[in-house]
Amino acid sequence: KTLKKALSPSTENVVNSSPDLILELADYLLHSGQPRDSVDILKRAVGVNNKNKAVRTDGRIWIRWSDIVGRIEESSSPGCYDHKAARDILQMGLQYIDVNESGHCMVLIELIRLLLDDCGQRETSS
Repeated sequence: KTLKKALSPSTENVVNSSPDLILELADYLLHSGQPRDSVDILKRAVGVNNKNKAVRTDGRIWIRWSDIVGRIEESSSPGCYDHKAARDILQMGLQYIDVNESGHCMVLIELIRLLLDDCGQRETSS
């Protein structure tokens, strides 16, 4: 296998591997100018078809997915960004991750941070 093929977002083995490897691959894709492929790998990693619970419940993956989607949205409409898509992803993460999992708390804190950022932006623009 070539390195490019091994790192391809279509490689199902990656989304069933460790959360750290998934995050590294997502960062690699993002920094090599492929943000949508990065989003795709993260989305598939936490998807219901992935039987690896350690991956699906890792709050870092949900937060990274949310962050990259937020960056994509912000770059497409500068100055008009309200974190809606990022918040939606985090809210979905809260539904997928059990309350007793540490990832639930991580995602909840990030969601609260985004909500506070949105409130602050609304107040300063008024």
